[in-house]
Amino acid sequence: MMGRFQDKEHCDSQVVDQILALGKDAIPLLISELTDTRKTKHSIYDLWKYTAAGDIANSLLFDLFTSSDLTVTSLPELDSLQMECDKPGEPCWRKFLRKKGRKFVQEHWQAAWNAHKDSIYWDEKARCFKLLPPTAPIELAGHVTSPQAARTRQK
Repeated sequence: MMGRFQDKEHCDSQVVDQILALGKDAIPLLISELTDTRKTKHSIYDLWKYTAAGDIANSLLFDLFTSSDLTVTSLPELDSLQMECDKPGEPCWRKFLRKKGRKFVQEHWQAAWNAHKDSIYWDEKARCFKLLPPTAPIELAGHVTSPQAARTRQK
């Protein structure tokens, strides 16, 4: 497989369609599956010996936060999930899992979700989840407030 799961030209799947139909609700569902070690009947990746449900959930999550130009939405909570490895995907992933474990992966995705769930949105053009830019505080006569509160006071 080449490309992202959400790209029909690379992955035409009813399961992926169902996940995309869930919108943001798919994120906590996929996070809950990260520790699932059940193996798929056939590997879904070329050259992998096997894939487990948690492997697929992790790949789906990363793909759902990857833009069509292949830039990944920055979620600082996921920095510790970056793998430094000079081998192809499966050996690196298996080594990472042996060292850190699936629960570690799940905890970091959960931390990212908890920190950003209110600012995550689907960008249809990029066909991925992104984060709304943070709203800058406005200073009013020595008082710092949010733009929403300032607009409310102006009414």
